[in-house]
Amino acid sequence: MHHYISISFKLFLLSIIISLIILIIALYYSIVIPYNSQQAIASSLQAIAAIIFGIWGVWLSIVSPESFKNVILQKRISNNTNNNLKELKNKDEELLNFFIPPILISIFILISLTLFIMLSPILKDIVTADLIKLYLKYIGFIFLIFVSILQCLTLFILLFIPFWGISRRNQEISQIENFNDDYKEN
Repeated sequence: MHHYISISFKLFLLSIIISLIILIIALYYSIVIPYNSQQAIASSLQAIAAIIFGIWGVWLSIVSPESFKNVILQKRISNNTNNNLKELKNKDEELLNFFIPPILISIFILISLTLFIMLSPILKDIVTADLIKLYLKYIGFIFLIFVSILQCLTLFILLFIPFWGISRRNQEISQIENFNDDYKEN
């Protein structure tokens, strides 16, 4: 128990240190980077999020169309079917659990960046105090850094999980084929 707490505490401290470094960098660069550049960064991130969302949809339809259909349509396997089908259904759900979070992250990024791109010019024109504009610019840049980190995480996941899904699906298909061959022999 003590070891677990110390690891959790170390991770907590590490996350605080990384957050402080990001905040300091954001403070410095939010002052240096003009408003129009922040808008350009937000537009680029929005385009990347849309592309990632599209790629995930394609991967999902290529790698596991039956898994998606089975889980979405809530096909139930009755108690009298064989255990291999039940196991395959559980694997379908497990595979989709890897695909859904990056899709949701991309949707969150798209919505939040759309709001950012829409609201930031309005706030820039409404707010007249320079100090408040500076704080809004700082908060906006922190938001862009946060979204960039989420985007990188999603790209990292996009790079590795589909290959895992394809190899796992091929393994499952060969297991089913072996089962069918064994069944035919009996």
